[in-house]
Amino acid sequence: MPREDLLLLRRGTRDQFNTSTANWLPGEMGEVTDEGKFVIADRDGPTGDQNFTTIGSTPNSAIRAYGEGADAVANGTYLKAAYAAAKALTPNGLALSSTNRACVLVYPGRYDLVASTGTIGITLDTEFVDLIGVGARESIWITSVGWTVAQTANDVVIKGLTLESVSASFGDVAYFPNTNLPLTKMEDVNCVGVNNAYSHRRLVEFSGTFTNCVATGGYGGYGAFGGGGTASGTFTNCVAGVDGFGGGGTASGTFTNCTAGDNGFGGGGGTASGTFTNCVAGAYGFGSFTGSGGIFSGTANNCTAGDKGFGGAGGTLSGQLYYCRLTSGNFETVSTGGITRLCIDGNNAENNQG
Repeated sequence: MPREDLLLLRRGTRDQFNTSTANWLPGEMGEVTDEGKFVIADRDGPTGDQNFTTIGSTPNSAIRAYGEGADAVANGTYLKAAYAAAKALTPNGLALSSTNRACVLVYPGRYDLVASTGTIGITLDTEFVDLIGVGARESIWITSVGWTVAQTANDVVIKGLTLESVSASFGDVAYFPNTNLPLTKMEDVNCVGVNNAYSHRRLVEFSGTFTNCVATGGYGGYGAFGGGGTASGTFTNCVAGVDGFGGGGTASGTFTNCTAGDNGFGGGGGTASGTFTNCVAGAYGFGSFTGSGGIFSGTANNCTAGDKGFGGAGGTLSGQLYYCRLTSGNFETVSTGGITRLCIDGNNAENNQG
């Protein structure tokens, strides 16, 4: 017969456990979320650590942040404290490393980091300490008015979250990483810019691995994933707006099932030298010319661009296009080394060159 009784543990920080209103009973158990411990109350009363005996520990690799409260600012304060605590963890009794990681587990809720314009909400500054959402990303919001989540550490995983900047300033962003962090892994993250804020920092190099990530809202998707800079990483099932994925700069990475707006993938006078599979851009996408530069020297399979795409508008088409399509206009004449095979232009005419 299945059991019908259920044991529920209290959860909270050490300070919450010690408040005068906690009303512990002798023998009652709980989880101290900021210490990774299970405790049992020795006697009545909340007045100090001596009232609790540690009876076990969590695996000592994670600190939990719960956003259950209605006060988003309090939740944000707790999230920052949880990250600080996670940095001090020693999983398995060993120093943090690429194979011995710590993380903050972020549960559903809204976490307001209260950063003002031009200031940082939280900085991921420690190697091997990850930020992991527990639940659907749509239910976990980390927000501020400034640079919501900055990142200086290289080997970091960010997963299952929505990062948001709500700002009237064009300089504020939801995600503000240092340039060229090749060990970064971001998965299932939506970066939202509201009002004049951007989703991502622009004019830097995105060299990590990004999977199922979206940049949306306001000016949100504009220049996401290395716009005006370099997109040299690995991008799978990701979405950006105008100038996304190295637009106006360089798209030298590997892109699969990704979508950008106009000038995407090294378009808008940039260079598209990477590998592109099942990707879509708007006008002037994939290394097209808009006044200067404009080179498509990479390899594209089954990709689609708008008018003047793939080195068009007087740019250079020296790469290889297989089964690609323009929604408007004609393909540029290939230069040395350029190939088009079984491609369809904006007039539904087949194009084979080189």
